[in-house]
Amino acid sequence: RSTDMVKLGSFCTVFSATEVLENIRHGKKIEDIVKGVFFSVIRRVVEMDAMTANVVMTGGVVAHNLYIVRMMEDLIERPIRVPEKPQLTGAIGAALYAMSAASESVTLNPMEEPNG
Repeated sequence: RSTDMVKLGSFCTVFSATEVLENIRHGKKIEDIVKGVFFSVIRRVVEMDAMTANVVMTGGVVAHNLYIVRMMEDLIERPIRVPEKPQLTGAIGAALYAMSAASESVTLNPMEEPNG
């Protein structure tokens, strides 16, 4: 619903919050402020490193707000992959890691001593 993105310049969270409050006081529309906050975060992520390989976005924010994905695609000028249930990828990764770690230390031969 945003018609005009509010530009936020601060990299510091405290200063960004101050900018947001200032824009609210000046009567800027909330959706324009939110769009500016999203863009500010996305810009920081993109500036961290060159994205030369495939990009995949995961997590609850992506699961519940695909607009962030679209904004990032526009900024990096490439498609971004999003898993079917992006909010579960961290838990799935942790479970796979735990399963792998457990299988390395568990003996399936009943004739051997435990952990030996």
